[in-house]
Amino acid sequence: SVFNAFERIASLSASACGGCQKDLHPQRQHKQQDPSLAHIFVIKPLAECGMEAARATQRGARLVHEGRLEEALRELHDARQLAPGSPAAYCNLGCVNHMIGDDSQALHWYREAWRLHPRGETAVLAQAALEQRRGFPDEAQRILVGFLQEVDSSHVGALKQLGRLHMREEQWSKAAGCYHKLIAVDPTNDEWPAQLQLCLNHLPVKNDFGEPVQNPAGLPGMFALAFSFAEPMLRSSAGAGEHGQQEASLSGRGGGGGGRAARRA
Repeated sequence: SVFNAFERIASLSASACGGCQKDLHPQRQHKQQDPSLAHIFVIKPLAECGMEAARATQRGARLVHEGRLEEALRELHDARQLAPGSPAAYCNLGCVNHMIGDDSQALHWYREAWRLHPRGETAVLAQAALEQRRGFPDEAQRILVGFLQEVDSSHVGALKQLGRLHMREEQWSKAAGCYHKLIAVDPTNDEWPAQLQLCLNHLPVKNDFGEPVQNPAGLPGMFALAFSFAEPMLRSSAGAGEHGQQEASLSGRGGGGGGRAARRA
């Protein structure tokens, strides 16, 4: 069907990104796209926006796949004008501008999409990704946390993106919190426990007084953490044992002296 064909073209648009922006705009090359975000930067069909807008979007998706990004932009601008109330039309413009390498313009269109539909996940996740790429991780974090607090606290995509953001910033405790939540939301995914363990392995080890202790060799993550809580008790127990031995020795010496005194008497 036409819709299935469109979906196939759209799914390939992200793979066209690297080569297209390299060939058309070498001055705008930037960091390689994170593969985990590929599902965000794709052309999306326009639902219930009229046949002309839908066809313009289909042509735009086909042109993206062919690497003709400037022509794709013209088609997608036509689609937006035909469907000015569609957040997807704005997201599609943001997507292609990002593919070209113009992340400032991409942010503009994603913000417009978010203004139309504040609960839309694509605009939110794309904005956060672009802010992070621009070197504003705090803004990216604010966007993701706001979405999780106000829209969907169990959104897997937002939690994963926030967890990865915290890991890049070496905020291991916050990242661990994200993956702990992901385990509760999606317990069948083996990626979450592995990422959680990686975060725990980077946590500083402290005793129960909050003092840093040396991470025991061969006991990473939670094992080291558990050892750090047990260590003060072990030291206390060992100290009590040594104190008891000292008292017994002194008592023995005292008793021996008493025996000698009795023999002298």
